[in-house]
Amino acid sequence: DDAILVADRVVVDHDTAICPATNLTLRLIVLEEEQRVHVHDTLLVMASEKSKVYTAKLASRGRTTHDNAVQAEQATQILTEFSQWLDTREGKPYTAIVDGANVAYFGWGKINVYQLSLMVTALEKHGEHPLVIMPQKYTRKKFYLRQGVTQFLSEKERALFD
Repeated sequence: DDAILVADRVVVDHDTAICPATNLTLRLIVLEEEQRVHVHDTLLVMASEKSKVYTAKLASRGRTTHDNAVQAEQATQILTEFSQWLDTREGKPYTAIVDGANVAYFGWGKINVYQLSLMVTALEKHGEHPLVIMPQKYTRKKFYLRQGVTQFLSEKERALFD
């Protein structure tokens, strides 16, 4: 597999909208306030529905779960609170969002917090103020990565989350 991880800022051609790193044509979608609210509300509904499907799938495999409706409501509430926090927080605005679990997992088959740290550092060197989204389970000292695989993080690794 020739997959490589590239973290770089590029200048997208204003006339063609082609990204020089991926050769893909980008498009800008400008949302009016009413459309933004609609997207926000639709995402909350989708999160609730996906949570119900996921917990039902776990239950069908014999995994203990809370009631699907309760789980979905909790997921929706957490997402709502996160959205409100983003809207009301003070301080420097975030200019980049990093999917921490995928960046840390890419190419390793396990969570590599040093790779995530390198990504954040690279973004900061380019003047970005990144927000890292990372499931809480991956910040613990011990967590189950996948069936039959447990990962342990050292104190040094866990300190990188601060």
